[in-house]
Amino acid sequence: MAFSLVPKNTKFDSLLVQGGDIAAQTASAMQKMLGGYPATRGMTADIKSLEHQGDRVMRSIVAELTSTFVTPYDREDIYELAKHVDDVIDSTDEAASMFDIYQVEAVTGCVKGQADILVAATEELASALRHISEPARMEHHWTNIHKLEDAGDELLRTGIKEVFAACYEEPAIIICWKDIYTQMEEAIDSCERAASILEQIAVKNS
Repeated sequence: MAFSLVPKNTKFDSLLVQGGDIAAQTASAMQKMLGGYPATRGMTADIKSLEHQGDRVMRSIVAELTSTFVTPYDREDIYELAKHVDDVIDSTDEAASMFDIYQVEAVTGCVKGQADILVAATEELASALRHISEPARMEHHWTNIHKLEDAGDELLRTGIKEVFAACYEEPAIIICWKDIYTQMEEAIDSCERAASILEQIAVKNS
């Protein structure tokens, strides 16, 4: 009978799932804010509240890493995975805050498309995290995240190209939208970085 010093059910799994769920909720809140903007501009406060929840989960994971002698996966992988999940939340919150900082009056189809991609990517990430101990059940999730990130890259290029063409003589508007588009893409990129760590964990534990 095989014996393992590594626990099958751990607090790390639960905390990572919490982080993934908060990331998905944050992306969904962003999507809803953009869908009803400008009437929904007050939802930046809801997104900020979710960002605080994400920070608490991150602190809990770091505390658990500090106090746990034997971890179910490599410590570096757990930390990097948690960090990238938290980065998704932070980048989405930062993008939302820019709508207030830049006093945006109306949203573009491009940023709505980015939000749709982010929602899909975070949902895939949240689902993958629920099966972190079952590598075979994660693969299609990280594959989908990579495809979504490619779509996000293309949308970023399209958005920046469009704003340059439409606002060539209005540099302030160009800066505003370039910053927002880039921050939204950073959130999507962080989903892919988290997916790559999940692939590493799968290889090491399969």
